[in-house]
Amino acid sequence: MRCLAVEAEGRKIIIDAGLGTKQDEKFLGFYYLNGSDSLERSLNAAGLDRNEITDVILTHLHFDHCGGAVDYDVLRRLQPAFPRAVYWVSRDQWNGPCIPIPVKRPPI
Repeated sequence: MRCLAVEAEGRKIIIDAGLGTKQDEKFLGFYYLNGSDSLERSLNAAGLDRNEITDVILTHLHFDHCGGAVDYDVLRRLQPAFPRAVYWVSRDQWNGPCIPIPVKRPPI
């Protein structure tokens, strides 16, 4: 997935963070990745470093758009991939996975 980097008004912004690099071989057996670039390599090629990113805007919370927003630390605990950034997501997108919706079950 292509992500968008924007520099404006002193801010360095990433729009969507892509799939990330945490996937194992089993996962990759189901999803074909086009090319070998990572978001970090692409940022570096553009002269940017993950520590310079000020904002991460997630358009929605599908794994291929937000998976790269977190990474593992040395103890394999999840941590923000952009440690100095403020992360943004709409209330509807956040509430969708965080607030359970009662499921209507058919009568037995």
